[in-house]
Amino acid sequence: MTECIMNRGGVVDKYIGDAIMAVFGIPFGHTKDEDIRQDAINAIAACIDMHASLAELNKHLEIEGKPPIKFGIGLHTGQLVAGSVGGGKRLNYSVIGDAVNVAARLEAMNKNVISDSPYNLIAHRKDI
Repeated sequence: MTECIMNRGGVVDKYIGDAIMAVFGIPFGHTKDEDIRQDAINAIAACIDMHASLAELNKHLEIEGKPPIKFGIGLHTGQLVAGSVGGGKRLNYSVIGDAVNVAARLEAMNKNVISDSPYNLIAHRKDI
């Protein structure tokens, strides 16, 4: 899954238990609509790639008599703060903000949801 993200220009922010937190459009924020739209396209393409990779993995698991793996994705676009956060005893590069919180809640709530924000940026596209 990490390769799917990175191959589409995303950055893995962190691994959280069985989750991967990824961000597109960092470390330097994009301000042009075209660049923001491209970040959304890249994020959605990475999601599609992850589903394809998971389907292949599940075929192998089925052959081995093992249960399939399922996952959820929460995807949202918006402003965030990226950089080193924390204090003198604990410092970590991360992203914070409402956009991050919405994506996390979408993933937890529905297990396969994209918010209107990225969808509206790419809805005109017919190739994805």
